[in-house]
Amino acid sequence: MGVVFWGFIWWGMFDEGFRMDGEVGVGDGGVWWFVGGRVGGGLRLYVVMWGWVWCVGCLGWYVLVVYGLRMGLFLLWFVVGKVLGVVVLRGLSVGVGEGD
Repeated sequence: MGVVFWGFIWWGMFDEGFRMDGEVGVGDGGVWWFVGGRVGGGLRLYVVMWGWVWCVGCLGWYVLVVYGLRMGLFLLWFVVGKVLGVVVLRGLSVGVGEGD
């Protein structure tokens, strides 16, 4: 999601006429720079831009996946523990009640 979000932000910025030289007109920048087109240094900018996009996006996914999985596992174990606790405690209380 981070990749898509930042990709669209950069595309919008460049598409609004961010200029490297006099050739680029308004509404002309984003598409040409995305494909490394006629703009001077376009390919270099393309590589740098997508490097940043992937860096931010992958970092976001890493945090989401690693910490999300950890929290998910903790929550899973918490729920399992609660269920087991309820089952065991009810079983013990039923067993104790029946024994009396």
